[in-house]
Amino acid sequence: MKKYGYTLFLIFSFFNALSQMPLNGTHYADSLTQQLKKELPNATKAKSSFLLSEFYLRTDTAKAEQYLQQGLAHSEGNSFMQAVSLYYKALQMMAKNPELAKKMLLQSDASLKKFKTKEALLVRSMCWHSYAFRHHLRNEIKESIEIILHKAIPLAIQSGDLGFLGKNYFLLSAGFKNLGQHAKEKIYLTKAVSILKKANAPQYLAMIYQSIGENYISLGKLKEAKSNLDSMMILLKPYPQSEMWLEYYAGEALRLNTALQFDSALTVVEKGMLLAKRFKGTYAEKRILLQKFYALHSKEDFPEAKNVGLALVKDKQFMAWETNKLQIYYGLATSYEGMKNKQSAYKWLKLYSGLSDSLSNSKLKETANLLEVKYRTAENQKKIVALNAENEKAKLATKNSRLVNWLLGLASIFLLIVAFFGWLFYRNSKKLALQKDLNHQQELKDIDRQQQIKLVQVMLNAKEDEQNRLARDLHDGLGCMLAIAKLNLTDYIHEQGNNNTLELQNIVTQLDTSIGELRRISHNMMPEMLLKLGLKALLKDLCESAASAALKVDFQYLGINNNLLAQEQINIYRIIQEAITNATKHAQAQNLLLQCSQNEDVFFITVEDDGKGFDATHLDKVEGIGLNNIKSRVEYLKGKIEILSERNKRGTSINIELYVTA
Repeated sequence: MKKYGYTLFLIFSFFNALSQMPLNGTHYADSLTQQLKKELPNATKAKSSFLLSEFYLRTDTAKAEQYLQQGLAHSEGNSFMQAVSLYYKALQMMAKNPELAKKMLLQSDASLKKFKTKEALLVRSMCWHSYAFRHHLRNEIKESIEIILHKAIPLAIQSGDLGFLGKNYFLLSAGFKNLGQHAKEKIYLTKAVSILKKANAPQYLAMIYQSIGENYISLGKLKEAKSNLDSMMILLKPYPQSEMWLEYYAGEALRLNTALQFDSALTVVEKGMLLAKRFKGTYAEKRILLQKFYALHSKEDFPEAKNVGLALVKDKQFMAWETNKLQIYYGLATSYEGMKNKQSAYKWLKLYSGLSDSLSNSKLKETANLLEVKYRTAENQKKIVALNAENEKAKLATKNSRLVNWLLGLASIFLLIVAFFGWLFYRNSKKLALQKDLNHQQELKDIDRQQQIKLVQVMLNAKEDEQNRLARDLHDGLGCMLAIAKLNLTDYIHEQGNNNTLELQNIVTQLDTSIGELRRISHNMMPEMLLKLGLKALLKDLCESAASAALKVDFQYLGINNNLLAQEQINIYRIIQEAITNATKHAQAQNLLLQCSQNEDVFFITVEDDGKGFDATHLDKVEGIGLNNIKSRVEYLKGKIEILSERNKRGTSINIELYVTA
């Protein structure tokens, strides 16, 4: 259920994009209300009314509409405030009628062009920011980036508002993240944080720390996530009653749940729920409740988890998102199953299965398109390399031909005078040409090797993606079908009484075994524990699953850097998994040793067994997918592999060196 954490952040960003969230919310609203009671110009009262309308947009739509109407009344006769009012009317319409809201944003920008004040420039930047964010939510990322770069940011710079400029750079970094351009993402994210530290806009900076923290959680980098959430907490400390604390509690509870610290997560949830009583209808409260549901479910407190889940199901704002529905449907199904209520479990599992199938078909098309793009890219790279090689050969042939013709002409003129020197020069020229040819051949080999490494990388990534997709399909599709079949058969046994109970119970047992085996296969294909527990725990689990009464497995894990990249950990795990599988299947060993160690950027793997050996003198002629997979992954990590084994002798030793991030 944690895999939808980034989607929840996106939903939170939607509400924050529509309005500012002052850290001292109560004081902010009171000061604006007091201004409306004073004898001030109508333009000032109109502005205060619009800001109050924006403030209450998240929590009290009736109040928001009331202050909007007051602002419109105070704007009569003032062309500037009437143009500004279109922006605030668009904020009100964004959830009800997005298309009409977009038209209002464009009308507001067009009407404000004739005003050259900094305030007009800021409101125009706000219009384009909201317009771009609508594209961002609809996954039209390139359009969003174009609008932010060419519209919102230039206007924000002209207005001189550093706070809103930093907010624009933050949205820009999120766009490049979605496009996979992480170098640009880092540039603009760093720029956003730097600007907001200079500006007097702690509400924007707190929002960025919170979003970066939740993004690190989704990547499994909990240490970095805690650092950013702590920075957010420091900004919030002067404002103990700020609504932004709800977002902090939601993010911190998500981090603790991801770290499997469920009791600590529940403590944070209770703090958040206590503060949430002061605010009505905030989406942050639903996010905190979702973390409570997850913690209770993980602690197997199914009755309490069920109650929280049912409360979330009744909330229309929360259930408007399909990712939320998937989590709650599946969580309620497993909660009812834990409570032995098979009828209700079947009901929620059926809802989950129907929605999951619908989403899986869409994801399958996306995966197919991605693989096609990767394939075409690899093919184009090979064509480019081939054309470059042909061009180099043609150039070399032309150079050699010109050199020979020149030598022959010179020899014909000075043949009798400098015969010896001409012959000596010709011989040296031949040596030079031969050396150039050798150098060129070596360059071609290097290019070919680099291309092979890139091709292996694409193949491994595609294979890993396909394994993950197949594992999800097995777990979410076939696993659900077997679970439903088991529930139906169990109900049938209860209805039949003692008739054929023993045979049917055997069938139920077989279904349980099949479900367990299916889960083992899917988890084996998609090692999600790497993000949860790390490489060491996953390798230990692999060794324990390989051990049996006939095979003793000894696992040693020495001096390993815990900051290995996720892709490196997956490749290391796959190499060891393949080696142990080969040993258990073919060696008929009684003892097996797996030793992992690290010295700076070199990762050492040793797999030894006392089983029957094989001919290791001609590894390039050995057939088999397993060994080829090991060699491909070792080559991808620029490593070396040594296999010591002989046919008809006991014992095999595999020594591997890999280059990883230090």
